[in-house]
Amino acid sequence: MSDTLAPTPLLLHVGYHKSGSSWLQRELFGMRRGWDSGSPRLRMHQPRAFVAPWSRADMTRWLVWDHPLSFDPGRTREFFSSGIDRAIKTSRIPVVSHERLSGYPQIGGYDSKEMADRLVSVFPSARILIVIREQASMLVSLWKGYVQRGGIRSLERYVAQQASPGNLGCLGRHLEYHHLIAYYQHLFGEESVLVLPFEFLAREPASFVAKLATFSESLLPSNIDYSRENRSLSSVAVAIKRFLNLAVLPVDIELLPQPGINASFLSLIKVVDRALPSSLSGDRERRRNADLKRALGRTYAESNRITCELLGTDLADYDYEC
Repeated sequence: MSDTLAPTPLLLHVGYHKSGSSWLQRELFGMRRGWDSGSPRLRMHQPRAFVAPWSRADMTRWLVWDHPLSFDPGRTREFFSSGIDRAIKTSRIPVVSHERLSGYPQIGGYDSKEMADRLVSVFPSARILIVIREQASMLVSLWKGYVQRGGIRSLERYVAQQASPGNLGCLGRHLEYHHLIAYYQHLFGEESVLVLPFEFLAREPASFVAKLATFSESLLPSNIDYSRENRSLSSVAVAIKRFLNLAVLPVDIELLPQPGINASFLSLIKVVDRALPSSLSGDRERRRNADLKRALGRTYAESNRITCELLGTDLADYDYEC
């Protein structure tokens, strides 16, 4: 087999985490969200502009889990080629979408460069979509995910460890977006990398989709459900979950929560959370975000300024510190 794929209209959506990935994967890319090892079938009665003809498990197996010293671009390319061909035959843009490809935030995205190098070795002519999110909002969302998985630190302790203003930790560096953006532009070319703010998706979803369709030379998708996907827990629900993590949830010998019990607790809390009035935690949520943004101060201003230059976009319009 040839060492390079012929140029294709493949779109690589690499993240970031907590930046609308679930909605994009479900509503635009027709991607199965479960950990099903079987490849999703292309549903001809539901035409889409994009399609992800692989399962999430497939993408993780071939692009994420392989050890760097055993990763084989040729074998990986061969696996994805058939799905790309099937998508093109149905006049749709094939999509590889996995937020893990931007690096794992809880270890500071240390493998983000490795992921980018793998992608360019397998899909050298692809187009890249990166969605970023204002850093204070991102940290709050990541902290909520940490508590959902059994974490016990307060937001203040979590941020102090991961991204303190005076001494950025590994997660803090991961949220300096200009590093990853510049690297993808170097690998694939500036014209092949589209970076959009999550806030743009939240405020103007139809315009976001139109911009993505133009970039990928796709038909504009129709019949899109713009309802929010993967809504985070409210402040009240997070406080309850953190209390249970501290007082009730048993841990194993590595001090990690027992996954089955943690999942049961989380399912129950989500049911309770849906029944709570939004006004109960709305003000608290806004105060928490504002307090963290003040605490971060100018921490990300220089990185955001460079990102604005790379993109030709004023992120201050979306409340980024610049």
